[in-house]
Amino acid sequence: MAWEREECSPKQAGTPKSPTRSRWCDLPYLSCLSSRNLRTGFLFTGAAVYEDEMSRFKKGSIQLPATKEKIDSGSHKLAALKEWLVNIVGNRTLGRRVKRNEVQAVVGMGWRYTWKETDDGGRKPKARFFAKGFLDDTYVGTPSIAGINTVCLFIVSTGMEMGAADVTAAFLTSKDYNAERVGVTLPSVLPRVPEENPFKDIPDDKYEELRRMAAEYEPGGTYLVEMGLYGLPCAAQLFDHKLEGVCKELGFKRVDTAIVVKAPPEGGKAQAIAMNWIDDLLTGAPLKEHKALQETLNQRLGFGSMCVIGEGSERKFSGVDISRVSTEEIHLTQVSYLENTDTAPLWEILKEKRPSKPWKGLDGKSAEPSTEEEVDNQYEKPIHAGVGTLQWGVRMNPLHAVWDHTVAQSISKPSRRVFKTVMRIIEMLKGHPDKRVFTSVGLVPIVHA
Repeated sequence: MAWEREECSPKQAGTPKSPTRSRWCDLPYLSCLSSRNLRTGFLFTGAAVYEDEMSRFKKGSIQLPATKEKIDSGSHKLAALKEWLVNIVGNRTLGRRVKRNEVQAVVGMGWRYTWKETDDGGRKPKARFFAKGFLDDTYVGTPSIAGINTVCLFIVSTGMEMGAADVTAAFLTSKDYNAERVGVTLPSVLPRVPEENPFKDIPDDKYEELRRMAAEYEPGGTYLVEMGLYGLPCAAQLFDHKLEGVCKELGFKRVDTAIVVKAPPEGGKAQAIAMNWIDDLLTGAPLKEHKALQETLNQRLGFGSMCVIGEGSERKFSGVDISRVSTEEIHLTQVSYLENTDTAPLWEILKEKRPSKPWKGLDGKSAEPSTEEEVDNQYEKPIHAGVGTLQWGVRMNPLHAVWDHTVAQSISKPSRRVFKTVMRIIEMLKGHPDKRVFTSVGLVPIVHA
């Protein structure tokens, strides 16, 4: 699909409030999903302790789990059909039918249904078909703030144009080149594909082709995984390998974990820079060359959206608000991420009202593990959730990162006191969000925190 470049959203005074979050639910018409039966798939169930409060805690995400009532009404029926037809079937994510002894492992598949918030404050239904590992408790590193800083410093010091994009179905279009392969077992019921095309953005001839391809798959069958299916441990690495190969062909060289720079082979001044966080990209290049760079990357990777972060506009990137004030000035904040963090359900766990004013100070001792205080395991999962949010919320100021490091030490010895401290720190950040300002004075880039 071809996309026109556009200016990112004009900077706004505030961020629209998010609707109340609910728990993940399954689609009844898909006959989902038993966690003990590979042939019918599985369904996520939350923690037994404070399940309701934890399900309503919104961690700054723009993905809002759909309610069972909405799903029962058919709100996600078309989204699920499109995910199956376009992303799974159309990308040939699943190959030939296989037997158990032909693959290294066989895993089940399931669905996740959410509402995705849009830039204008609205929302649209989103469905994702994934392998079982998608719901496992895994470590997910936070994006490198040092990498974002490097890109911003480079762009303001050179006066380059800045852009952002996200790759459509990044994992599902990345070939699985591993020697040891995995098979997946489809649920006993798959989305029904109607004869008439229900999608305005899919041509009728393409829809008929997808419909014929979908008929090749049988419910309950086991098929070879050919692409980076969501939930498999190697999915992100497969896309990273693909992205690095594309960048290398375009003359870029990787200089850090997520950063590539284009420079003449014989040496000299860098001509362009790019950074990725999973499937989100930041790019920088001279004004006359940036459009061509974005269009080339779009052709090779396939963007869902693409824009220029011009003067007076802003764009969210991995939980960071990037605002281009002028050619020589860029601001970074996490205002929208912190505003979208709804902590009210966690205060319900404490049976206390959410403070009307943010906390102004932190006593280091209140966050340290206590050798005398009795461990209370009922607060373990709430502390995990709070610390996870805190790890994203302190990235703008290195001096505040110590708060996260301190409370993280208490996870193994949870208590009410530590949990309350985590909540108060988050509220303090929400009330006094940090900002970084990148400016250029002559040839010297300067950072203000």
